[in-house]
Amino acid sequence: MSPELGEQAWRESGLGAPTDIEELQRTITRLEQRDVELTEALDESQADLAAAREANRELPRILNQRREQPDPGRARPQ
Repeated sequence: MSPELGEQAWRESGLGAPTDIEELQRTITRLEQRDVELTEALDESQADLAAAREANRELPRILNQRREQPDPGRARPQ
């Protein structure tokens, strides 16, 4: 009887383990999975952003190079 009273007192004090450890484990698992999903989504978004930034740097360079090259179809004034 003494061990049961001690366990009950321990639980009621709030110092003991929660009564539904399985539910907490499921919640932890769900949150860990969500963390993985959000991390993957963030990584993908950062990769997309890096690609867009690179394209934004390259586009003006390409356009400037085209302007600097003479147009073979157009005659040069003499």
